[in-house]
Amino acid sequence: MKITIFIPGLVLGGTERITCNLANHLVDCGNTVEILTLFSVEKPAYLLKKDVNIICLLSDDEKETNKIKKVIKHVIRYFHLISYTMHSNTERYLVMLPLPVIMLLSLKNITVKVPVIFSERSDPHHSFGASRILNFLSKWLLRKADGAIFQTESASSYYHDVCKCSHLVIVNPLSEALITEAKRDKADDPEEKAIITVGRLSKVKNLSLILNAFSSIHTTYPEYVLKLIGDGNERKNLEELTRKLQITDSVIFCGTLNDYSDIYRKGNIFVLCSDYEGMPNALMEAMAMGLPCVSSDCPCGGPRELISDKKNGVLFPVKDQYALETAITGIIADSKYADSLGKQAANILDIADPTTVYNIWDDYLSKV
Repeated sequence: MKITIFIPGLVLGGTERITCNLANHLVDCGNTVEILTLFSVEKPAYLLKKDVNIICLLSDDEKETNKIKKVIKHVIRYFHLISYTMHSNTERYLVMLPLPVIMLLSLKNITVKVPVIFSERSDPHHSFGASRILNFLSKWLLRKADGAIFQTESASSYYHDVCKCSHLVIVNPLSEALITEAKRDKADDPEEKAIITVGRLSKVKNLSLILNAFSSIHTTYPEYVLKLIGDGNERKNLEELTRKLQITDSVIFCGTLNDYSDIYRKGNIFVLCSDYEGMPNALMEAMAMGLPCVSSDCPCGGPRELISDKKNGVLFPVKDQYALETAITGIIADSKYADSLGKQAANILDIADPTTVYNIWDDYLSKV
């Protein structure tokens, strides 16, 4: 079967990661896979097998800031998409994120005459619910979808009155490499007193919250360091905040890393402070590595579906610095509690086993 996955690009991000991993799996199963992107792809952020073909609708590496020129380029992309769908022998389309969804479903039953599966990869309130225009378009276009895949029950419920097609909630799969690393004996690994957070350095991740919380925690536990793995447009602001809080020497900006399992092995606590998320891969990976995890109880419910509060992790209200500090200090102060949280968290290895998850994807794609 030939499958086309249509997304904006292949930069660092959860949607891009699941796209690459899924494409690799589908190719391994004998399918022909193309990834169709809106923007140029010089090098995918994640490993892609050579049999996966990447097609860009408009080869343009410049980031357009002029609104009129930006619209013109999207119009050009749309006409290129029409041409692609007219001449492609694709048997299934899998489309993610608002703009690709709008563009492709607007061609449904015109040039697109094969099943289209829509997949929501974020909090619906910040994707199709982000504006009245997107909300209107979703009610018109998503009815044309032949299938839908969601990461959480909450996301599925959001689209209940819109998507009348068959749909599934499928958890993100862990990578085989991470599972191998998670099952490795860690008894002899050196332990580092570190609090770890992973993700884009962007406002939605609310990393200023962990910096402010860490500033308070550090006065009682000065031996701890905070490690931020990732990069983004908020880095300068966050670095300035560390200087204001006088914690520069104890905060490490690690930048973008392809493999941070070594940091997970040495670290003590993982923290996620996001204002909203889909199904956070970083949280899942930290749980798999047996770390006690603290996460904001953010929409659209991904952390709550992963964490049973105070059993295999700790949830705190979004933006609540005091609750975050309390959760972290509770883990630092009680090693038995921390060990129990980590051991229970590692059960996610069974829930997000890639073989099981991809079998669900395979079955769904074949039946839609």
